[in-house]
Amino acid sequence: MTSSPRPVPAFSLFGEDVEEELPEYFHWETIEARSASYHWEISNHRHPALFQVLFLKEGTAEIALDRASSSVEAPALVIVPAGRTHGFRFSDHADGLVMTGRKAFLQLLGAGDPLRRAMHEAQVVLPSTEAAERLAGLADQLLACEIIAADANRTALRANLAEAWLRLAVTARDVAGEEEGLCERFKTLVEQHCHEHWTVQAYARELGCTPRTLARATRETLELSPLEYVNRRLASEARRLLNFTNANVAQVADALGFEDPSYFSRFYLRMTGRRPSAERRQFGQP
Repeated sequence: MTSSPRPVPAFSLFGEDVEEELPEYFHWETIEARSASYHWEISNHRHPALFQVLFLKEGTAEIALDRASSSVEAPALVIVPAGRTHGFRFSDHADGLVMTGRKAFLQLLGAGDPLRRAMHEAQVVLPSTEAAERLAGLADQLLACEIIAADANRTALRANLAEAWLRLAVTARDVAGEEEGLCERFKTLVEQHCHEHWTVQAYARELGCTPRTLARATRETLELSPLEYVNRRLASEARRLLNFTNANVAQVADALGFEDPSYFSRFYLRMTGRRPSAERRQFGQP
């Protein structure tokens, strides 16, 4: 009898009772403030009523978002919508800021507000150098607010600064660099798994992004859809095997994960304009 998986713990802030509500719409603290006491590792958990944005200013981190995991170097941003499972393992003495907001704040924004939309998609964002510097500068101002005497003006200042920091964070992506990096990781996965005929959804899940994000990145960087790139890679490997090995067509089909040699032949004809048997004859193969 197999045991059921352990439920993911739910907290207000990590390690605090889920029933405890933030006294204000926002809370922020340095990465070190909470992570150092846990040996720089925050195990998988979720916040039912809170969203978070983590800004890694210095150091490295291993990030778990739902079922996807990735490793990043600073500068990086991690957006965690309310209720989503997440966890972190930081390098020692990593520096940065963790902003936590109540989901109720987002409900005050219009449905088309970019901040509200961004907080509904779990994602890792690589900010441009300029954006990272601005985020770090505004983070210093947020931390400085902690020493201001508590009154109505302090509360308003904190809320305004926090919202400004969040809006900067969700527009801080280095689109060109992020898409290029995503494509390189995708190409590596294709080399490892194209013979398994993964779906585009499976590649996106492994990369920690949506299929739409992956498609946008490959079209911008490779001028191909993810599926087109995978099919071209399969056809290229098939051509290599047909031309430079003694494997017959059925063996090549099997090596590339095609259960039906006739389906492989149709695939190869569609991709190259030639049947596999014609490919072999062209290069003098029997």
